[in-house]
Amino acid sequence: MADLKAEEVELANLYNLLGYFTRFHISVYPSQLRNQATDIDLYAVRFNNQLNPSVYLVEAMGTRDSVSEVFRTYGFKSYFRNCEAILVSDKIDPLVLDTSKKLGIRVFSMSRIRQLTANDVKWARERSKPHVPLTVDDGLKIQSFLKTMKGLDDPLFWQYHYLWLESSPYLKLARLYEMSEKANGFLTTSGEVSNNVVEWFLTETFMLSMLACIEIASDCIDISPGDVDSYLTDKFYNLGTSKESKLRTKRSIQLLVDTIKELSQGKVTAPDVEIVPPYLGKLGLLIRAIIDHAPFVQSYLLLNEAVYRNKLQGKSRNIRDFASGESQKKSITEINGMLSRILYDATIPTVFNDFV
Repeated sequence: MADLKAEEVELANLYNLLGYFTRFHISVYPSQLRNQATDIDLYAVRFNNQLNPSVYLVEAMGTRDSVSEVFRTYGFKSYFRNCEAILVSDKIDPLVLDTSKKLGIRVFSMSRIRQLTANDVKWARERSKPHVPLTVDDGLKIQSFLKTMKGLDDPLFWQYHYLWLESSPYLKLARLYEMSEKANGFLTTSGEVSNNVVEWFLTETFMLSMLACIEIASDCIDISPGDVDSYLTDKFYNLGTSKESKLRTKRSIQLLVDTIKELSQGKVTAPDVEIVPPYLGKLGLLIRAIIDHAPFVQSYLLLNEAVYRNKLQGKSRNIRDFASGESQKKSITEINGMLSRILYDATIPTVFNDFV
């Protein structure tokens, strides 16, 4: 199991306290894969009032102060394009610092980051943001959960593991929908211990689905509200292969289905062929709601994260307890309800009771 650094958890808490939605990328590797350049330590994102994202990629190097780490991080920065990259190291070699500056990567020690953010942290605490601190034990629990998920369904684990590399929020949401649907099936077939793991996985995919929906709303915010549905339909039609290719395939399959119905005189039937997600109509409603609440969306993301972290620590606390007023309680529970119905239709797992 990959090691978890205390710096990663501290940085996740720091960014979250400053108003960022954070995720540290933890995976369960065979020992020979530990040193491959397959993940970043921390992903932090914050959306402004127009849903423009500010993204930070953070690598906590510890004692691995080397130029190779700089170029690895630069690769992540280039891949994700519009983002900032930071290296955090116990010691900073002059060559590493010089190379980082040339590549547009900032290098800080942990103590320096604390100094630079001290006033911001003080201000954030005074504003009573819905922040639930993580501990190293919480991170180790996630590692344990992932190990169990890998045992339950190895392909599902690897699909989750590589999801962070997907840059299209449309494709990301489509995959999260499939992952959520598949994982939900384990709730009735696995034991109590595994159920706890599956429930964590469902909340994790819920959080990532919310992030994907906000990214989709960011892409749609400059579109007329009346055109959002058709824009989303075109986007999903063109996922993977082109819309024209999918329509040709649909016509061919539908012709086959109709022929079978005719030859069997209606005794053999099959549902009509659909090549766009069944939740597309509901998604349009959610995206418009997110856009209508654009200045408050980041606070909704943080409220959900507070509930998620609380549940990770074995505690149950409804999102209304974290919300600051009746208007916020109403809007966040409505948006969460919309997303839940997209992912699970009418049968929403009870693990989401605290989110609505």
